[in-house]
Amino acid sequence: MNGPEGSGYQVITEGSVGGGRRDVPFGDGRWIEVAPPGATTLALVPEGVPTGIRLTTRDADA
Repeated sequence: MNGPEGSGYQVITEGSVGGGRRDVPFGDGRWIEVAPPGATTLALVPEGVPTGIRLTTRDADA
């Protein structure tokens, strides 16, 4: 994975989170997916960039 050196990038992609899965240009930044082996990925995207991802729940108070 290629990314900015000297920042939290290496901690996120190589550190305790378990490693980067995907790193691609996205908007004015990067779309980075991280996850421990065998787990669902977490996407880190630039603030304010529409991703099309929507989360819903039937009971927000649950």
